[in-house]
Amino acid sequence: MPKKISKKKNYKVIGGWLILPILGLIITIGLNIYNVFDYLILFDGEWAEMMNPTGIYPSMTFPLVAYEFAIFLAYAGFAAFFLVSAIMRKKFVPKWIVYFYAYIVLTNVIDVVVGSSIVDFDDETLRGMVKSITQSITTVIVWGLYFKQSERVRKTFVIGKELGKRAQLVVAAIALVPLAVLGVVSAYQSNSSEGLPEGVSEQDNLRMSVVNILCPYADDEFSIDSGGSGGSGTITSEDGAILTNAHIFPQNDTDYLTHEEGCFVSTPSPKTGEQMEIYLAQPYSVEGWSELYDIAYLEIYAPYVDEDGVVWGEEDKKFANIGSAPECSISELELGDPITILGYPSLSGGLNLTLTEGVVSGFSLEEGVILTSAQVSPGNSGGLALNEDGCMVGIPSTYYSDEGNSFGGIISIDLLLEFNEAVEEPYSVEAAEELGWIF
Repeated sequence: MPKKISKKKNYKVIGGWLILPILGLIITIGLNIYNVFDYLILFDGEWAEMMNPTGIYPSMTFPLVAYEFAIFLAYAGFAAFFLVSAIMRKKFVPKWIVYFYAYIVLTNVIDVVVGSSIVDFDDETLRGMVKSITQSITTVIVWGLYFKQSERVRKTFVIGKELGKRAQLVVAAIALVPLAVLGVVSAYQSNSSEGLPEGVSEQDNLRMSVVNILCPYADDEFSIDSGGSGGSGTITSEDGAILTNAHIFPQNDTDYLTHEEGCFVSTPSPKTGEQMEIYLAQPYSVEGWSELYDIAYLEIYAPYVDEDGVVWGEEDKKFANIGSAPECSISELELGDPITILGYPSLSGGLNLTLTEGVVSGFSLEEGVILTSAQVSPGNSGGLALNEDGCMVGIPSTYYSDEGNSFGGIISIDLLLEFNEAVEEPYSVEAAEELGWIF
């Protein structure tokens, strides 16, 4: 009987089960190169808005996309490096491929955690994500055991030495790049969007900060349908402080006549200007100074609850406000500069936010007032005046007209800052004269 000749295994050629991880590396390269180009096409025209920390996207959208983009490049780079090294039968390949699999698991977990802060995943999606991560962990364990136990692996990857310390540092540095991108971009987005509600653009934020004010008279029923006086106001902080004109409060020649429960304040939809929420606010004036500068404040203290028990706002709400908007001095403006006025003029019904545009028509520098061709009418008082860059130049407060022409009057940001300094001292004629006021 002839002797059976066993076929000698050739370990110089990658074969057996090793073909599977090699195919996996090839697929990883192709898939992640595809992902890079897919993202470039998918977000074409959206990059600028995503990079805007106060844009319409949630603040973590761009950090996550930047992180995933870096991950795609890292995956493709590592896979190509290990593929070439595997073909060359480098000794370090088995161990470092397992490290690569573990890296994929870790970065996917981070991706899911960050993604869940942006999107409220349903149960089915979450189960799918957990299943995918579990399969990835299983892959790490199975291939880790195979690479450690397999005779084929030991006899195939025999060329060269383990990665040197410098090479390990380079690999580690590249692996950390996506995490560094996520951290740096997140910090930038967070700092730049401070004071803005999640997912609200700077433009929408400025519009939502301009509120409608109605203050019932002291001797009337405290009702949103009661008579009274009012105008516009601008929210200056997320806790609901509102800047406005003192003359919008009910008053006679000597006293304010506002109801003890304060005023009604409504916030607008940034898209249509329609009333969106209603709150209660307590007015505050500073004796002497408020009358002199025509500047006062309100502070929101509760959402409005109507007679049917419907709550028209949120408790402990963080309000859209102008806190993150820049301020422009009167000295930075020139004749002809564009001006936008936001407020609630009675001319338009007084309920919806209205926007009018014009230019700087003149200055009354001694009084700190800016004249504009943008329409200002009763109800606009206490609103918001912006230049073309979205910089706050002041609050519309009055208008001047004759038979054929009219100008709006804006209390400049310079005068507002002077008011804020003046109120630190008790009012007196002498103190006012020191500030340049003539009596």
